[in-house]
Amino acid sequence: MAVVSIASVGTSPGITTTAVALALEWPRPVVLVEADISKPSSVIAGFMQCQISGVRGLSTLSQIATIGHLDRESLLGSCVPLTSTGEDQGTEKLLLPAVANPEAAGGITTLWGELAELLASLDSSGVDVIVDLGRWTGKRDRRVAMAERADVFLYGLQPTFPALAAIEYGRKSIEPIRDAVGRGDSSSLVLFEAPAGGSTSSEVRKFLNMPVAGEIPFSPKRAAVFSQGNPATKKALRDGYMASIRSLRAKITKDLSTIRATMEEATDA
Repeated sequence: MAVVSIASVGTSPGITTTAVALALEWPRPVVLVEADISKPSSVIAGFMQCQISGVRGLSTLSQIATIGHLDRESLLGSCVPLTSTGEDQGTEKLLLPAVANPEAAGGITTLWGELAELLASLDSSGVDVIVDLGRWTGKRDRRVAMAERADVFLYGLQPTFPALAAIEYGRKSIEPIRDAVGRGDSSSLVLFEAPAGGSTSSEVRKFLNMPVAGEIPFSPKRAAVFSQGNPATKKALRDGYMASIRSLRAKITKDLSTIRATMEEATDA
């Protein structure tokens, strides 16, 4: 297992919420990377309820990258524990917070390629990575390396006609670069139930000719556990929303295992 990226094209129906839930349910040590450059850390403001500062994170790494090279120590030193209080619970689940100043984020150019390489290397030490890309902005998106190096790339969308049209256009800026490095067959969809209407998963598969890795029900109350830091009751952890997160996690880990087995066979050959 290694790097999983999740993004939306057009609207962002629940990308960060799902990324947080996946990280907390992940079976191995994991780093959640907030690579959405449109806003400060929504995980610290939401899930962590501003109980820690957002000083560390991509802003720190960007400064290091301008004067030297990134390494595992600088990466982990820029992370914070992924808990609602920020209390130190080891390195099992970490958050790399978003760039603190979105206005400055647009000027970051050299960081992404080096960071993508570093994140991919964590697999050798038993650490996986989930990258929240937020909204993908198209061919000129400077985070292209984060999409290119992802072992699994997930497109999050509500199955409505406007969203389907946006994905059909937007993936044309992502899939060619993934095809070029042999990762084009590991992209799939995560469908977020629309509040009203919407196409079925089978209709979406047929229209986009892409597999569906998971379907997340419309459940604002349950999602608020991960987006707003609301208390997680035992009932909430057993309901359909959490079942959908665990099902998505199982599908991703299965795909990653298949990818790893294929790579090992190719190496042996």
